[in-house]
Amino acid sequence: SEIERFIRTQKIERPAVIGHSLGGQIAIRVAADMGDRIGRVMVVDSAPFFPALVDSRVTSDQIEPMARLGYQALMLFGDQALKSQV
Repeated sequence: SEIERFIRTQKIERPAVIGHSLGGQIAIRVAADMGDRIGRVMVVDSAPFFPALVDSRVTSDQIEPMARLGYQALMLFGDQALKSQV
């Protein structure tokens, strides 16, 4: 919220948000929250396997069925549906 506040109070238009490691996760969250008010996002050396952030014991075999469903939903609903979601 502080990064978002800074962008707003400084009246920065469509900034690039760059983060390393945990900063990359924060950059993604800021971009998701602020939508088209962010120009670009660069994530350097962040967690390549996001489910491990929730449970370090999880394996790709356990996540693959959920990832497949997520992918199918994205293909079914398309980009426009995603843009209308919070």
